[in-house]
Amino acid sequence: MMNQEESLYGQKINEIAQRLHQISKDVESIINDKEMSLQTLRKNNLGYMMAVNNYKKCRSELSKINPPVSVQQEHADFMAAIQMFIAGTELMYRGVCLCSFTINEELIKEGGALEQQGKIHAEWLAEAIAKKLATS
Repeated sequence: MMNQEESLYGQKINEIAQRLHQISKDVESIINDKEMSLQTLRKNNLGYMMAVNNYKKCRSELSKINPPVSVQQEHADFMAAIQMFIAGTELMYRGVCLCSFTINEELIKEGGALEQQGKIHAEWLAEAIAKKLATS
């Protein structure tokens, strides 16, 4: 049976995981936007930067939470997964060049793969944390 501390921690992890999922969906829609107008490139560049900032907010919020002893390793791994979201999205941001109106598909692809890897890890870890808390 979960105690109150574990229950609050589980709720926070769930909230952060849901926000990460939504930010990731926003990034996916940017990746799929293939229009090359200057206005679209600016919008996409801004979208990537906003996603990076939102991922960093999630990481900051998570870093301020004291995890229960039973999930300390998973908590640290969750932090690392969020860092993958950040690093991947920063690569995609750098893949949009406003000065030459170009997209570096290689950076977008590499960043997208890293961001996707972070998503998979974060989802798995959120589930693992929930299971551990439920059985503790």
